[in-house]
Amino acid sequence: MSDLQKSLRIRESLLPPASDVIKRLGPGAVAASYIQLLDAAYDTVEDGDELMAKFINTLQDSGEKTSTYLHRLQAVLNQAVRRGGVAAGEADRHLLKQLCRGCWDTALLLKLEPLKDAPLSFVDLLLLLRGEENKEASRAVRMKQHLGSARTQAATCAHSMHVWVKLE
Repeated sequence: MSDLQKSLRIRESLLPPASDVIKRLGPGAVAASYIQLLDAAYDTVEDGDELMAKFINTLQDSGEKTSTYLHRLQAVLNQAVRRGGVAAGEADRHLLKQLCRGCWDTALLLKLEPLKDAPLSFVDLLLLLRGEENKEASRAVRMKQHLGSARTQAATCAHSMHVWVKLE
């Protein structure tokens, strides 16, 4: 896609007040100029240090899946990298470190601990977490089915005993 096509798509996709912000650039501006102006108008004004402090203070919410928490961490970390709060090459290490600090799942933390020396990329870490969440969900379903069938058997047995007692 040419830069002219990108610029056209950006202009067509915006509604006021964002479309009003880019009008001053004119129709011949390159897409990067539109993005830069929109970032200046709507992106965060916090500097990299403030964003890193926000990142370090981001903890997993009660009931939140660990993969969802990882997504939230990644979004804040990306902003911190863009604003110079952390070097891009250090992002994976910081992401894993904060995930371990802010995650409440002790069993998962035991699995993540060995990775601290060689942290995974965001994508690989996300795949690992989603795989663990899927295993846990499957385990919970099997347990529920097993306990449900055990309860049904116990109820059937109790009912049979009750019928048997009445017959005597």
